[in-house]
Amino acid sequence: MLIEDNNVVVGKMKGNFCKVSKLAHSLRVKLFMEHFGLSLEELDDPLNQQTLNKMDLIAKRNTEIYREVFRCYPDDEISSIGEYEKFCKEAKPEKYEELMGEIVGHAVQFPLKFLKDENLQFRLKNKEYYVPNHNFT
Repeated sequence: MLIEDNNVVVGKMKGNFCKVSKLAHSLRVKLFMEHFGLSLEELDDPLNQQTLNKMDLIAKRNTEIYREVFRCYPDDEISSIGEYEKFCKEAKPEKYEELMGEIVGHAVQFPLKFLKDENLQFRLKNKEYYVPNHNFT
């Protein structure tokens, strides 16, 4: 889908004023407010280092809460398939009421180390082996 918006407004990026698409700007602001619980004032400059740091802290804290309460996966604390069941058994759903007030927005950290100790290469007996690897990247 392509949306052309020739209606521009003045915005700020990394401290510099610039022209931005009104539609893209308003969408970005609404998404940041919803997913990070940020105010309009904090979004005056979405690339401001303080704003980016705050978004990182929010995502980190949300991840910690969901990890403690629900033990969702994928999660960076699961580095092998053998750790999965133990990880899930440590869920504490009874703590949700206590911690739910600390959740801000919807953002969490993306798990970059999930199953990092597993060999996830396809084996000859897997049907996926017969499809070229570039289809999975």
